[in-house]
Amino acid sequence: MVIVARYNIILNEIRKFLIESKETHNCPVCDEPLSGYDTRQRHGKESDGSKKIYLIRRLRCSGCNRIHTELPDFLVPRKHYVAEVIESQLDGASDDCPADNSTIQRWLNRFKVIAIQIEGMLRQLWMVEHKMLYPLSSSNSLLESIRRNGANWLTTVAQMIVNTGLWQPTQFACSP
Repeated sequence: MVIVARYNIILNEIRKFLIESKETHNCPVCDEPLSGYDTRQRHGKESDGSKKIYLIRRLRCSGCNRIHTELPDFLVPRKHYVAEVIESQLDGASDDCPADNSTIQRWLNRFKVIAIQIEGMLRQLWMVEHKMLYPLSSSNSLLESIRRNGANWLTTVAQMIVNTGLWQPTQFACSP
């Protein structure tokens, strides 16, 4: 009886965090429409150290039958901590982080390694948008420009790279 009651409490908490977009989506592989398939649980560790469980949708492509996960803005692909926590550590904006020092150091080291790749992807997106080459003489980093524009830069960069198909699943999430 106690187990059933505990299970009901957990189910009620999960329902509070059902994440569902109202947007229509197309497959990043073949550009065919995506439709609802099922949901899966995704954990997100918050800045206060609490762990929340979110139910996020998985979508199936009507063309290639691949399954894609619809990730909300505040979660970063392949990371357990929410974007706000990771971003504050990459910016050095917070001394209070629930992650242990080795996790923070991995984030920092990996970001240094892939910052050049991210810059290249952002320049490629810029060239597609503006239909001209990004000025080679420009010393302005697109990544640094986005970072200077304020909070949520990590989410912005991750969305731009993931939604245009440039995301490499094995890379640091953003950390694309």
